[in-house]
Amino acid sequence: MYLMIEENPNCAPDERVFSGTGEKKIVRKLLLNSPHSQQTLWWDVAGVEEGGVFQEAMAQRVDDSSDGTAWLVYGGPWGLRLKPENSQIPWSFNDQSQWGVPFLVLDSSASTIQFK
Repeated sequence: MYLMIEENPNCAPDERVFSGTGEKKIVRKLLLNSPHSQQTLWWDVAGVEEGGVFQEAMAQRVDDSSDGTAWLVYGGPWGLRLKPENSQIPWSFNDQSQWGVPFLVLDSSASTIQFK
């Protein structure tokens, strides 16, 4: 799987190749450290398409050189967008409680992923 995250207002660009080893799954929430504090919190997650269109985020098992396998969580060409769990604020690039990343590689246990 080839991921190319282009220059965009959500996150930094990135380009990587992963070897997928399983079926794709829809992701609803992720348990991650907050970029604003040291707390580990559940975050709603969305994929971001060109033009700022928000869609479902996906995950797929991939080969990982350190753990054998891992979960690749990815969105659209503009990466992933995260906001506090159950936030009533719509997806936005202007909301300071939200943040973007190109993609995430999480451990193979999936204990930090809530699938649809």
